[in-house]
Amino acid sequence: MNLVKPPLTISLIMMMISNVTYASIELFAQQERRYIMLAARLLIGLAAGDVAVLRAYAATAALPKDRAKAVVLSSASWPFGMTIGPAIPVIFAPLGYPGWKIFGKFNFDMVFTKLKYKKAF
Repeated sequence: MNLVKPPLTISLIMMMISNVTYASIELFAQQERRYIMLAARLLIGLAAGDVAVLRAYAATAALPKDRAKAVVLSSASWPFGMTIGPAIPVIFAPLGYPGWKIFGKFNFDMVFTKLKYKKAF
């Protein structure tokens, strides 16, 4: 457990910071947005490397009789999140663009549509 906790903690913190940065890209200056978005997506990709650590931890921490179930559940959670995650913006589609303006420049709208990308760059 002690060998697994630091990489997982760092990975999850890096993932949270990167996703918040990516979601608030409108708060940055127009000419900096593409580089900040690139850096955020790069860090999200690096942080996604925690999947192997999670699977190894599930295999070693579970009791022998529950090991198969633990590995299957930990392995299935990743594709489930990758499938359901992109469907979440559909909920916000009725808001349209620019949606609701909150915190000055930040828009709460149909998350990162083509219209928003055109404006971002």
